[in-house]
Amino acid sequence: MRVMAGESRLGEIHIATESEVTNNQFCNTILIRRRGRRERRIFYRYSEPDFPGTSNSQNYAVVAVLPYAMATGLDIRCFGPVDADLIEQLEECQDAWAMWRPDLFRVIRILPDTIAPSRLPTSRKAIIAFSGGLDSVYSLHAHKRGLLGHRELDIASAIQVHGFDLPVDQPSWCENAAGMARGILDAYGLPLTTVQTNWRDLEDPWNLSHIFGLAAVLHQFSAGFSHAIFSSDFSYLRGRFDWGSNPITNRLVSGPSFPIHVTGGNKSRAAKARAVINEPSVLNNLRVCWLRPESMGNCGRCKKCLLTKLSFAAAGLTHVPALGAPVTAEDILGFTFNEKQETEGFMEVLADWEGNSDLRSALAELLQRSDWKSAALSALPQPKLRGLPKIRHSLRKRNPFRNKNSNAN
Repeated sequence: MRVMAGESRLGEIHIATESEVTNNQFCNTILIRRRGRRERRIFYRYSEPDFPGTSNSQNYAVVAVLPYAMATGLDIRCFGPVDADLIEQLEECQDAWAMWRPDLFRVIRILPDTIAPSRLPTSRKAIIAFSGGLDSVYSLHAHKRGLLGHRELDIASAIQVHGFDLPVDQPSWCENAAGMARGILDAYGLPLTTVQTNWRDLEDPWNLSHIFGLAAVLHQFSAGFSHAIFSSDFSYLRGRFDWGSNPITNRLVSGPSFPIHVTGGNKSRAAKARAVINEPSVLNNLRVCWLRPESMGNCGRCKKCLLTKLSFAAAGLTHVPALGAPVTAEDILGFTFNEKQETEGFMEVLADWEGNSDLRSALAELLQRSDWKSAALSALPQPKLRGLPKIRHSLRKRNPFRNKNSNAN
């Protein structure tokens, strides 16, 4: 039996799964039973063309429920097989999160009634998680255009999740997002499957657990695909370990039997923009905005929109049709950062900017007057930080795991 710091025997969660096909829709459901509580049901409703294959494997259910179990300190007992290599990976994943955030997570046991032997993938056929934002667009482009060497996979389909950033009770928003994604995927010859889920009802800390939710969706396709892909949120230069998607645990939510690959960690946002700058389908259908999901466009003013505009500007393109009007120096200087983490993405863009321009100067001025400029600057290699001679910054190493608002760390 594993005994680790932060481990607690507080009881068990019992999970089982069921599948149903009705009216051209496929639905997987996780049934969660906990003593003294009513049964909870987490659904995944898939549209055509690619339905998950039917299987009695509990892999996806374990991944989906793991952060909830760690937050409550309850072991997971599941009625069905779980891959041996996945259990090993998830044990390592728990060790990391319990060390980083002992105030939120405990190490728990995964107790399947059958442990399935490990196996090797039989092909390079892959499915990609595709939101339609710059990160997922770059991953798609890199695999389809031969930019990844021996890491290249044969992407045959894409999946978009509704119920994470897009609420499932707003079908028009979801339809618009899917339409924009198809505008890109059609150019690469790929179909799009959508899934609606209430996984967020488990009330896990979203900023720390979202990668488990995404991985759980991808695991459901293991019968029809040998690999899956999701995209890195941050480059290796500014990877955050207080965020659910990070370079350490991203690779621990799957095992060799069905590997989920992470693409894009070696590229800055400007480098990703540079890679797709000549793709009209991308420039006309990119979706990055969370403030106006109900429209067929992006607001063009929020942090995500401005950061994406600047990423393309740094790559030499100042007008991306999907993002509205071209970015101006006034747009940049009128922006206000709400938290220090926001500055780091903008700093990375500045460091990767090709040549000099009024826009680059405006971005340098914006960062120079930021209350969090020191934290942003210390996140990047110093030799690349040109154009900010007046900023003095600390070279002290930061603990990326420490939450200043928590007394537990």
